[in-house]
Amino acid sequence: MQESKELLNTVQSLAKIQINQNLETYRYDVLNILYEKLGFKSSLFWLVDDQKNLVNPILFNIEESLIREYFQYFQKHDPLHPKNIKHTQAIQSITNNVSEKEYLNSDYHNLFMSKYNVRDEMAIYIQVDNVYAGVIGLLRENDELNFNQNDYTKLNFLIQMIENGFIFNLQSTALARSPLTTLTNREEEIVIEIAKGKKNYEIARQLFISENTVKKHLQNLFQKFEARNRIELLYKISNIKSSITSNF
Repeated sequence: MQESKELLNTVQSLAKIQINQNLETYRYDVLNILYEKLGFKSSLFWLVDDQKNLVNPILFNIEESLIREYFQYFQKHDPLHPKNIKHTQAIQSITNNVSEKEYLNSDYHNLFMSKYNVRDEMAIYIQVDNVYAGVIGLLRENDELNFNQNDYTKLNFLIQMIENGFIFNLQSTALARSPLTTLTNREEEIVIEIAKGKKNYEIARQLFISENTVKKHLQNLFQKFEARNRIELLYKISNIKSSITSNF
């Protein structure tokens, strides 16, 4: 009964941050909720680049020196690194990928995890369009128990909600950084007329402005979107809109 209440509270808290509009804030808030509601004390939330490299971690109760050393020497030995995992399930522990004996005898355990008092690790893999886009790493210290089936069940219940929020905030962040958001009302009107195939003098007449003003707005548009001509401008605007909205 208590665990059901914990999960319900966690779901409610995750629901409140689904539309943060900012991916960095969202990632931190997820880790904070996992700590406050479920007791996952030490964690980090990575992004994954196109080559499956872990980048830009958000840390929660984890020393920065651990991350520096991980980047420099040990990430290639991490059984839960996206490049090293052997299975596709969304939630995995170390022993999903190596035997306990192999792990305990490894340099990763003896020279790295033990040094930082880390007993066990579990990872939540977040995908966008079937491609890894984020990883939440959960750590247990030596004075805590190893992760167990109960932990897996809880996280498996929450993964879809976390992933949906990640996708929404990823898209919102991309939109906020897009040149689309810098368009003035007049530039939007000119883009609409360009899409209709109208020439400069026709646009000027339609919008009650001079042809020189149209040319000036076009130059600004070409600069914002790094386009050389009208066709390329429309193509780039279309691609940006498509990439932002494709997951909705």
